Amino acid sequence: MKIAITADCHLKSDESSPERYKTLKNILDRMLERDIITLIIAGDLFDKDANNYTKFEKLAGLKKYSEIKMITIRGNHDINILPDQFTLPNFTVIDKPTWKMKDKFGIDFLFIPYIRNKKMAQVIEENIIPRQSEDWVLVCHGNLIHGHRDVDPYEKGIYMPLLSADIQRYKPARVFIGHIHKPYDSTEIIIPGSPCGLDITESGKRSFIVFDTTTLEYEREVVKNTTIFLDAQISIIPAEDEMDFIQNEIEGIFSRRGISKADKKLVTLRLIVNGYTSNMKKAKKVIEDQLKDIRKYKDGSINFDNLKISNDIERDFIIKKFKEEIGNQISKNNVDSALEEEIMKNALDLVYGEQ
Repeated sequence: MKIAITADCHLKSDESSPERYKTLKNILDRMLERDIITLIIAGDLFDKDANNYTKFEKLAGLKKYSEIKMITIRGNHDINILPDQFTLPNFTVIDKPTWKMKDKFGIDFLFIPYIRNKKMAQVIEENIIPRQSEDWVLVCHGNLIHGHRDVDPYEKGIYMPLLSADIQRYKPARVFIGHIHKPYDSTEIIIPGSPCGLDITESGKRSFIVFDTTTLEYEREVVKNTTIFLDAQISIIPAEDEMDFIQNEIEGIFSRRGISKADKKLVTLRLIVNGYTSNMKKAKKVIEDQLKDIRKYKDGSINFDNLKISNDIERDFIIKKFKEEIGNQISKNNVDSALEEEIMKNALDLVYGEQ
């Protein structure tokens, strides 16, 4: 049995955030195309400012979606929603830890909504016994803590933490966790991420999860959004073919993120340019010309504050060789593009810093 899983839709009014409703509609339409009739939302279906659910009920209540069962757990933003606030027969709010057993889903599910001042392990411990089979799936809403934690500008602080040690102790076959807006995948832990970018920090194409409850395999299905935010940096190095290099770096902003030519009209871009150039005026013009048709974030500018001049042939040669080698290593180890840019920026500062 295949089901769809998402989280952190943060629906507000249709007037203030129509793109979020369009995203949910796209998920439901894609489910119909794939004959999937169950949608699980791992919290924060609604934003903290939402107090009118009429638009959601009209959308979810459309006749073509009547066979789709929607189950949402409460998140920290919609912690006050209650089951009796909704009249839809195909929509369920889970407001307390709840088991859904194998005969309904193909595997036992434990749903844990957000609970103030609780750790996830406490709630799992209190509810771990009543299950039918050895394998089980956890759907919850909170922070994942495993050695490091990305700072989420939209969700500052720590909410109902789930530790790696908790997963090792209780051994769920899969964990689907909402609250964290950046997608994440590992063997056991899957973070759907927000299906619609809420601001410029939620960069790139968004997706939802299709999970097979029989095989425990899952895949990401890309959502058709009305806006694709890109929060990007590039690092320029001086070279004989510098302007060609710059053009390739600009194109890489899109190609590395799977942004097609057709997708570019949906992009809102914030760009920071780092590094060193032998010709500041020409470098700026090449970048601005190549991005002239791309919508810019807020003030419409490209940040050139970290771009500096260099005419040091020896240092230019060193950084060029480093760029080639780090590119090879990153390709082999499948390193995130944001980390690649950070490594390159630090290397440029190290090599040119004494000028």
